[in-house]
Amino acid sequence: MLIDEHGKLIHHLFTGRWDQAVRSVGAECSKLEWFRLEEIKHLTTKEPHLYAEPFKRALEFYLDKL
Repeated sequence: MLIDEHGKLIHHLFTGRWDQAVRSVGAECSKLEWFRLEEIKHLTTKEPHLYAEPFKRALEFYLDKL
């Protein structure tokens, strides 16, 4: 996540399968972590204050489409 020049929050939710070493994602990414789907669902429920609302909405949208 990052804040643009207008003070707007920018974030991305990527999904995929991990089968090799993590490569650098560039300076625009402040943090990259891999989570199992069940783990991220548990974490966002257990400690919702740690996650931005747009991320939680994107995750919910993604899960609804599975």
